[in-house]
Amino acid sequence: MKNQFEKLLKKPHSVFAEGADSLLLLKVGGSNLKDANDVRRIAGLVGDLSPKFLVVSPMEGVNETLNNVVDLFVSEGPGEALDLFNRCFFDFHKSIINDLKIPGGLRLLVEFRKELKEQEDLISLPDVTANSDFRNYMLSLGERISLSILKAYLSKMKIKFHHVDARKVISTKNCEVRFHSTLERMSDVFHTHYGKSIIMEGSVAAENKNLGINGADITLALAAITCFENGFFPAVTYLKETEFEAESYPVDNICMAYETFLDYQNSYPQYYVHPDAVNFLKQKGIPFRVVNLEGTYRMIVSKEALQYQPIKRAEEIFEAVEL
Repeated sequence: MKNQFEKLLKKPHSVFAEGADSLLLLKVGGSNLKDANDVRRIAGLVGDLSPKFLVVSPMEGVNETLNNVVDLFVSEGPGEALDLFNRCFFDFHKSIINDLKIPGGLRLLVEFRKELKEQEDLISLPDVTANSDFRNYMLSLGERISLSILKAYLSKMKIKFHHVDARKVISTKNCEVRFHSTLERMSDVFHTHYGKSIIMEGSVAAENKNLGINGADITLALAAITCFENGFFPAVTYLKETEFEAESYPVDNICMAYETFLDYQNSYPQYYVHPDAVNFLKQKGIPFRVVNLEGTYRMIVSKEALQYQPIKRAEEIFEAVEL
């Protein structure tokens, strides 16, 4: 694993002055957390001697499945929805737990299925807001189960880490982040667990069981700001299996401005990094990378790139200055 991330841990660009006062902050999930092998690879990264701050989001395809489950709950009732949940959520994670040979891992899924049945009364209410709350709750299951599986596997492999519940750190009001109180709590996390690898789920919502939507990207950005304000250099990395038309264009090691990155990702169906997270990092001038799990650099976004003209059209991205 260390060899795979050899490039990732080296200084690739002047803005990434990694050293004794730096910390590697990673967001994982989705396309780089799609099966048991990816769980093993991420665990190997956490097991490296260097401390990390890891934010975990749902595994690949899970959010789409959970959205479909909610649609069925609302349109057809719990019968078909629970059937889809069992086939596409329960069975999917069960196969991963079995592959990883996690002791007692199936108890995790039984607990989530029990919670789901307890939520049925939410959708029986005519209020649309109740359905929205239910959808947010359902999407939170993806983050919670992926984190639970990773934690269980890390424990099995005797890899040291400390889990911090994001719901106790991210302070919100109506799903908007309260910066002052959040950064204070996040600062306490860094000081309390200094020198240790920290694992956290994403969270932007206020409800106890609701981790919100797009919380992982934002949580990592908030951690980076806290790290920066406490005198450490945050090496912010969003792990993602990118789709930058690699067969047609030389896309590795492209450097661009924050605005350029926001313009470019708008041409794709899904964000690479949530715009709110990008803007949080931009306010402090904190650079970030979007790379794949093998450690091949794809994009580096920083204030130093502002000297170049912003790219107005997506196809012009490939005319950016290569490092």
